[in-house]
Amino acid sequence: MSFSLHAEADAPVPRRGERVRQEPIRLQAEQEGEALSRDEAADVEAALLLSLQEDDEKGEDAVDIAAASSEEEDSSDEEEEKKAAPAAPGEWHTPAPLREPPQMARHIAVGAPMRLPAPVSRLSLLQLFLTPDLITSWAQLSNAAAGAAWPPTDSYELLAFIGVHIFMGIDSLPERRMYWQSDTRHPTVAAVLSRDRFESITRFLRVSPPEADAAPRNPFSFVRAFIDSLNHSFPRHWNPSRHLALDESMVSFRGRSDIKQFVPGKPHPHGYKIWVLANENYMLQLQLYQGKAAAGPSIHDMVLQLTQLYRNNNHVLYIDTLFTSPTLVASLFNVGIRVCGSVKRNRIGMPSTATLRPAQLAAIPRGAHMQMQRDSVTLCAWRDKKLILLLYNHMDPNRLTTMQRWGEDGAIYQLGCPQAIRDYFHHARAVDVINQLHYSYLPGRKSRKCWTRLVWWLIDICILNAFRLWQVQHPDESHLTFRLQLAHELMECLPPERRPQRSAHSAPGGTSLAREHYSERSQARGDCVHCSRRPDGRVTTQHVCAKCGVHLCIGACFAAYHS
Repeated sequence: MSFSLHAEADAPVPRRGERVRQEPIRLQAEQEGEALSRDEAADVEAALLLSLQEDDEKGEDAVDIAAASSEEEDSSDEEEEKKAAPAAPGEWHTPAPLREPPQMARHIAVGAPMRLPAPVSRLSLLQLFLTPDLITSWAQLSNAAAGAAWPPTDSYELLAFIGVHIFMGIDSLPERRMYWQSDTRHPTVAAVLSRDRFESITRFLRVSPPEADAAPRNPFSFVRAFIDSLNHSFPRHWNPSRHLALDESMVSFRGRSDIKQFVPGKPHPHGYKIWVLANENYMLQLQLYQGKAAAGPSIHDMVLQLTQLYRNNNHVLYIDTLFTSPTLVASLFNVGIRVCGSVKRNRIGMPSTATLRPAQLAAIPRGAHMQMQRDSVTLCAWRDKKLILLLYNHMDPNRLTTMQRWGEDGAIYQLGCPQAIRDYFHHARAVDVINQLHYSYLPGRKSRKCWTRLVWWLIDICILNAFRLWQVQHPDESHLTFRLQLAHELMECLPPERRPQRSAHSAPGGTSLAREHYSERSQARGDCVHCSRRPDGRVTTQHVCAKCGVHLCIGACFAAYHS
């Protein structure tokens, strides 16, 4: 079995000579050869019968000669057919040149919003996902969980509550109470919600109806309705382009939970695993992984479920080694989705060690590649610093290009590679970009509840999708600016009369103290604002300051208050 080994001239590796390949026999020429063989065999058989009729005595000798010649003809034809016939279906082979997969139909997606509200604002884009009906249901669920122990909340207060959390993610303090303490008080937060009201909403917030048979440490029962709502609203407002990316995302959580996972190598290895389908930094679909005990769908079925809305539109799905297999590539091809993904060597359906020997893979220098095919699927082995195996069926494997890579000496080199390798590096990282944006300004605060961190992760994904929609018309606005302005728009949803009123006293009158601040007698008695602060008890008086309007004892209290 032979392989194709290529290396670009500008790569920092020695160039190897190209092997001379024999042009494959075309189907038409093969069919013409078979027809000629059949005609020759028919002529030989006719001559044999004629010789038997003319000379019975010499028949046996003629039969032997004709049979020998016929056997030689058949054996030679079989040998030629074995040499000229292509590889059997289902076997990996390396024809020359590599065959281009079947042409794809025209793609109609453009990678842009499907519909936007008429007055486009940051808040209106967020409300495409956190709809008014959804926030109203949150308020009703929270009021039912709190009972009669607190004043009922509504959608306006919950929007301001979300805005406060977004602002806390930008201007983060070590402890939540520090935003209201006198020495570290933050007026932007404290002017919207009081400390006690903020703590109460945090305690009783609910986003999904309660489930009677739900496990106490399984967060999925607390967010099931929320996830279903997002899977319905996310794809409605974005028309994805051709390139889709599917990967796993981690929701950081170190508390106790039945479905908490540990994924080594991730920036946040402890937490909840979520399967995510994205396009151009916009999340389209998501699915929470509930562990092996939940008996959920396999990885193969999960990929088919997440891509169900995008079948038969010639999308290209970019996946990594966790998902890629020849079986999955075939299943997605049957529903009109092409695949480009890195793959493990030991997957079922990959070439055997006799066909793809490890010694051949180890001999590939940096910047060179080796390819082989099975039907319309191409397997590419390309070496950068490490060997990468790529399985794809979305483009012509003969298309080559270069990529900028760092060398061991710190310089930048142009390494040769197939175009599919470059596509994979450029389009497979949409989910990683979403994760980076999420952990840049992390909303929410620490909690002992197993589902709180997951709720704030879902809310933040709504914010990131709104930011992606906003970028279509405002490409120059940064992520930080969008978040800050969105936080202020959310906090302004709460009317001023519902905000906390701080009892702040006016400053001393200065030179106008004698003219404006003087004591006068009132009809009702009241507590002296200066004496009543002392621990020895309350003191009432009928004298008030004409300017300040507060009760003050004549003499020392009046002077101490205004000094």
